[in-house]
Amino acid sequence: KFVMGDFKAIGKAFIDFYYNKFDTGPRECVAALFEPVNGMLCFNNSDFAKGAQEIADKLRSLTFQTITHTVSTMDIQPTYDNCILIVVTGSLKVNEKIKFN
Repeated sequence: KFVMGDFKAIGKAFIDFYYNKFDTGPRECVAALFEPVNGMLCFNNSDFAKGAQEIADKLRSLTFQTITHTVSTMDIQPTYDNCILIVVTGSLKVNEKIKFN
């Protein structure tokens, strides 16, 4: 069981790690954070990539050179079975151009 507050520290550490790896690369490293068979990722309204290998392939195929994520809000909640639900909002800047919210 989570000790009160631990889930927030764990969630914050996950968010920091995920976006740091995504931004500084190699971005396909974040695929290891997804469930190997059923994990899913949708990027920029594209079709879902399912499973860690397909997610890694999708991340490798992204054509931009640089990306910078800025986290505006994060909502971290404990769920059943010692899981954590994380919702993040923010913006991203691709190839040093205008940021997207």
